[in-house]
Amino acid sequence: MSDLQRRKSLFRFFGRKNKSHSPRLPADCLYEIFTLLKDDTKSLHSCILVNRLWCETAMPYLWSKPFRQSTPPPASLINNFIACLSDDERAELIQAGIRIPTVFKRPPTFNYASFLPHVSLESLYSAVHQWTLQTSVKRRSLANYRCNEINEMALSVYHALCRIFFDDRSNIYSLSLDRPSRQKTSLMDKSYGSDLHVRNIRDLSIRYTTDTFLFDALHKQAVNIENLSVVKSSDSGLKNFNDQQFLSSLIFSQLKLRQFSLTCYDSVNGFTSNVLTPLASQSDTLVSLKLHGIPFPSDCSISALTICSNLEELEIRRCTNGPGCSIAPIQAAEFPNLRKIRVVESSILWGTLLDVVISKNPLDLEEVLYQPWEDEEHDTLSTSIIQSIAQWKPKLKTFGIALSADEVSFLEEILTTPECKIENLSLFSLGSPECGMEKIWPELGHHMPSTLKHLNIWIFICAKSMDQFLQNTKATLDSLYVDAWVEDFLCHPYSDVLTHYLKDRPIDLAEFFHPEI
Repeated sequence: MSDLQRRKSLFRFFGRKNKSHSPRLPADCLYEIFTLLKDDTKSLHSCILVNRLWCETAMPYLWSKPFRQSTPPPASLINNFIACLSDDERAELIQAGIRIPTVFKRPPTFNYASFLPHVSLESLYSAVHQWTLQTSVKRRSLANYRCNEINEMALSVYHALCRIFFDDRSNIYSLSLDRPSRQKTSLMDKSYGSDLHVRNIRDLSIRYTTDTFLFDALHKQAVNIENLSVVKSSDSGLKNFNDQQFLSSLIFSQLKLRQFSLTCYDSVNGFTSNVLTPLASQSDTLVSLKLHGIPFPSDCSISALTICSNLEELEIRRCTNGPGCSIAPIQAAEFPNLRKIRVVESSILWGTLLDVVISKNPLDLEEVLYQPWEDEEHDTLSTSIIQSIAQWKPKLKTFGIALSADEVSFLEEILTTPECKIENLSLFSLGSPECGMEKIWPELGHHMPSTLKHLNIWIFICAKSMDQFLQNTKATLDSLYVDAWVEDFLCHPYSDVLTHYLKDRPIDLAEFFHPEI
């Protein structure tokens, strides 16, 4: 029985309205049932109509993701949250010219805001803005409103809701500071002092500084963050996050930070590596580190990373190092618990780290991906890495490497090892891969392991060679991606190859042809 069928059976059995047939289950059992139905809004809505106990138990599940598209329209959604406001807070909104329906001036049965486990400030503001537009149209012609007036009204409602979302009853453990803005208003810098409660936050994502009113509370209260993600965009017109002092202080204050991701798309005014120095304070707990677009100008900037010896996952993308960086600290680095390592289009220093990790910790690695820049120095390192994999034979599930005709024998050796359980394979261009590569594909198909599910190729391959490759492989692929085909995979002859391989499998070509790395 599928998961969907099991959920529907549970609902049919336990959801009967006839009192003589409805089992009186304790709340603990209902929690288990509603957990299975947590993504089934329609069924949960029916459950709240059974009786008081079912209603009280199911309501938190029904309101746990209110901003997803399957929930009621934003107008009715925001009305319910506004009903949770105090009389004084509603009076402030009315004074600001915001129309609140009379029916929502009475206290609701439930404090819906307390059911929220996750809040995306962008989703919240979008719903509030739409609600403001709808209620404004009901009052008078929208043409009579200026854009700034609508935005000010929406911000007033938005800030009022933030106060109840982050009051002392808040159960929010996941927060996304993802609301972009190009406009400056008097409400943006409004401070709430100690009135906001964010001490329950475990997952924090920061992208914009539009909502600075939360920063002070986060700095003082949020010391139990386990997953921290920071992104700086390249759009200079937006309020991008760039407060390195705040970030460093936030990292240093954590008691059990486990995952940290820092991404910078701004190559002009990006982060400096000094922001990573506090990571040393998290070396006992940090298990996952992902860096994108971060420079490492000197040895001291490397030490904060190498001291985190408990890492299980390390991802380096488009990171550089300056002439002041010695390769010695990298060669001496020890990551005995590392399971996954990815190095993508980064300086030679990071490829060297990957090579070192393979030789020092070959047996426990599950994922190795190396996508280098195309130059002679990186070509040499790519060859060294695939040779190390062939020598040490880690039990990889995901493997990505740059390849030329000279390295094919090493790849075949890796793929034909009895212990090979690779499920995801990515092959990137190395040097001039077209030279001598076309003829190797049919034979390489024979060596693909039966465990392979996803194949991604950034090396040119013609339709005929790929057709022969797919005919020879015993693997049943769930996805295939050939970068050279991306514009024409729905056209002849590429679509013929894909259709022939899939045969009677009910998979759409657009779903089958995509990168999975």
